[in-house]
Amino acid sequence: MSTTGIILVTGATGNNGSALIQNLMATGANVRALVHHESKAQGLRDAGVEVVIGDYLQPETLDAALEGVDRVFLVTPLSPDAANMASNVIAAAKRTGRPTL
Repeated sequence: MSTTGIILVTGATGNNGSALIQNLMATGANVRALVHHESKAQGLRDAGVEVVIGDYLQPETLDAALEGVDRVFLVTPLSPDAANMASNVIAAAKRTGRPTL
């Protein structure tokens, strides 16, 4: 059992996020994954990862993902909106009051 608290991994189904999740799970970390599409969530759930569906561009979907989180690994997709996406996650982290980015 990990003492690191909940670690939120954004970009959880991408190359970096999925590799990080595998490594964190191997250490016994308590991992939550932010996933954009429900269709990509089941594999993570099967691996024991808590999954939250959200959208970087819909800030109202991000607070639930960040609630109770102690650490965040923030990855945004390559997009002209990447700065806005990251800003939305950071703002949600501030609203929830706990995570360290």
